[in-house]
Amino acid sequence: MWTLVWASQLLAWPLRGTSTHLPSEIITTQLMVPSNSDWNPSSPKVDSLTLAAAAAHTLNYMHQNPNDTRGVHAGLLSELGVTVSDVKATLAIIAFVGLHYPTLLQDPEWWRENFDHYAWKADANPRFPFRNHQIRLTRYVIYSVDGSSQKNDQFTQALWQTPNEELALDEQIASQKCPQSIRCQLTRQDILQGALEHQYAGKSEPLIWVNEHHFHEAQLQGTLLVKDENGERHWFNVHRSNQHPYIAGLGATEQARFWYFQRTNGAYGWGNGSQKIELFPGVSMAGDVDNLGLGKVFWIQSPERTTVGVLSDTGGAFQANLHQLDWFMGVYPDRQTLEHQTRHLPKYANVGILIRKSHKFEDISP
Repeated sequence: MWTLVWASQLLAWPLRGTSTHLPSEIITTQLMVPSNSDWNPSSPKVDSLTLAAAAAHTLNYMHQNPNDTRGVHAGLLSELGVTVSDVKATLAIIAFVGLHYPTLLQDPEWWRENFDHYAWKADANPRFPFRNHQIRLTRYVIYSVDGSSQKNDQFTQALWQTPNEELALDEQIASQKCPQSIRCQLTRQDILQGALEHQYAGKSEPLIWVNEHHFHEAQLQGTLLVKDENGERHWFNVHRSNQHPYIAGLGATEQARFWYFQRTNGAYGWGNGSQKIELFPGVSMAGDVDNLGLGKVFWIQSPERTTVGVLSDTGGAFQANLHQLDWFMGVYPDRQTLEHQTRHLPKYANVGILIRKSHKFEDISP
């Protein structure tokens, strides 16, 4: 009996983040189950070059940011012997093969022969209703909207730049100053009521003005593509938040969580400042980076579709959340178009994490 207790403690992962529905510790062997013998992959529908690019960009971030201990780690699978080097090698293989031998990424037998499959058994942690261990798949996008460089009757809310007092600070120092900073004192409600226009006027710069609906969509999605009054298009991506938690079930106007933005030149996910991972439609995914770790490669299989994705992003809804992944879909004009054009994609699917078999591709350096 003592041996069994000791073994289970060795495989217990202390949950990172806050959750009202997950225990404080996760038994890894119940949630992530080695399942090579039961894995019968079907042909994945995925663009090989896009998947290779997503793997390469995520790998590049992990190489350049080894001190990002929140993102660059093996996560739950470390309890099963998986290392960051294994994750990097997996990404390196996919990036290399996708670029030089793209048809192999369409071959289910190639995947089965070269990768270990860890079945993600979501119902191992309590949730209702049970979903036969399937993972919920949601979608996130960048909306392409109209806006203005100046506030007017149509465009009444701004995407605000990180306050001037910390704009030049690195992430660590900015975090240390957070409790006393303007950024962390103001809530979304304060911003909507004009705090940065009146009480704290001049402390932050409005990057662009949009309507209130698109203001909230930007807060939710993380990136916005805005066409201004001159027809010029501008990308904006989240920079730093006020550190208030995202509360599941609350409406957009009730959330205290607020993101400040920065100008970018495209779609980016995990990272800070200029060090962010570029996102690729159909293959980049957001999830619980705190507990899974960046760079995990997901095998997603359902009656509607089989595909492959790479964990490159997160969001407030994933701190902590081991039941869901968020699929990056690209740029859309509105929610109705998104729902119409992605209606064929599964809402739930069987998901596994792929790690290269240790004796395969030993000559490819991660």
